[in-house]
Amino acid sequence: MVRFVYIFVIFMCLMRETNSWRRRRRRRRSCVVNGGWGAWGAWGTCRCNHATGTGTMTRTRSCNNPTPQCGGSNCAGSETETARCDGKCCKTTNGGFSSWSSWGSCTCDHSEGTGTQLRTRTCSSPPPSCFGKPCTGNTQEFGNCHDKCCRTIHGGFTQWSQWSNCKCNHVDGTGVQNRTRTCTNPRPSCFGKSCNGTMLENGNCNEKCCKTIQGGFTEWSQWSKCECNHVDGTGVQNRTRTCTNPRPSCFGKSCYGTMLENGNCNEKCCKTIQGGFTEWS
Repeated sequence: MVRFVYIFVIFMCLMRETNSWRRRRRRRRSCVVNGGWGAWGAWGTCRCNHATGTGTMTRTRSCNNPTPQCGGSNCAGSETETARCDGKCCKTTNGGFSSWSSWGSCTCDHSEGTGTQLRTRTCSSPPPSCFGKPCTGNTQEFGNCHDKCCRTIHGGFTQWSQWSNCKCNHVDGTGVQNRTRTCTNPRPSCFGKSCNGTMLENGNCNEKCCKTIQGGFTEWSQWSKCECNHVDGTGVQNRTRTCTNPRPSCFGKSCYGTMLENGNCNEKCCKTIQGGFTEWS
């Protein structure tokens, strides 16, 4: 009997749950809404494939017009759409070097006789574009042009020559001589500086010279004794002077004039008279 009551209770519970499920199902059937697509959104940013120069962009829509409810079906179809946008993309081009230019002018370093010249190239064949890689390498190249350059040599003096003959100035007893040197040891070349200094040097040689002294007369000496000519009663005497006051020297001129002067001394002489007889008385 108890078992029967237990089975009956279980049956009644199942019947109650079944009726509740049927009521809920009827309610669900009356509110079912199938989903519908909303409007497409704006196109997204173009995504470029620069290797090929192509691009794609997408747009999306949502299943919200209306949103599926009460077990309604979702929207059929894709919620995204893809389209091409090649016009907005570029093809990646890696840079390439142009040919080298002609060599530039030679720039010389005359301190060591070397020279350099330059040539260039540009990353323009083609230029890099659309995220392309720039050229790898130098855009400048230096070369030597030593053969076009000379080495700067500054001038140097030779040894002094021997002193020249002494040139005397006998007016004041002085003398000068000179010696020379040249800027040829070595010669200046290739923009080198010339020698700094004199190439002519003067020196005195007074000891080799004499001062010209013109001759001058001494005072007259005393008159000599009177030398009488008794024949005519006349007498002469003389006096002298010398060219020694001073003596002429070092090409000096001798005295101009006589060094002997005669004078008469008649008053000191008598005329010889021979004795003669008177007439006879």
